[in-house]
This record gives sequence, C-alpha cells and structure tokens, in this order.
Amino acid sequence: MHIKRQRKELYTNEPSSLQSDISNEPSSLQSDISNEPSSLQSDISNEPSSLQSDISNEPSSLQSDISNEPSSLQSDISNEPSSLQSDISNEPSSLQSDILIIKYFYIS
Repeated sequence: MHIKRQRKELYTNEPSSLQSDISNEPSSLQSDISNEPSSLQSDISNEPSSLQSDISNEPSSLQSDISNEPSSLQSDISNEPSSLQSDISNEPSSLQSDILIIKYFYIS
C-alpha cells in the first residue's frame, strides 16, 4: 500500500516539474530566436553587395568573349557555304546524267 501511494506522489509531482521546465523554456528560446535574425539580417544585407560586384564584373569578361567569338564563327560559316555550294552544284549534274541514261534505256 505504501508503494502505491509513493507512486502516486511521483506521478502527481512529475507534471508540475515538467510544466515548470516547459514554461521556462520558451522564454530562453524566444530570446535566442529574437537575437538570431538580427545577426542573420546583417549577414544577408552584406552578402548581396559582394555578389553584386561579382555579377557586375562578370558580364564584361563574358561580353568580350562573346564579342570575339562571332567573328571566328562568322568566318567559319562564310567559308562553309562555298564548299557546300560546290558540292551541291556538282551533285545534281551527276544525278541528272544518271536520270538521262535511265530515260534513254527505258525509252529504247
């Protein structure tokens, strides 16, 4: 009987200690949370400026690469059609002659 009573006391005392822990915890958590954003905000507000400087410097190097590239590409493109044109212009004549030969034998 004594054991049951002691158990009951333990159960009834436990929630109050738990409640005190719970009720004290949020205040410490709240102070941590309320202090954190300010440090985060300062980090965030300082970061974009460094990022912006990186971004603003990058396009100039990219632009120079892009502006130099088309000239080499243009020369490649401008030289290619002539070789292609010669291939195309030579091809139909051989095809035409094949067609003529076939027609000749078919008609005969």
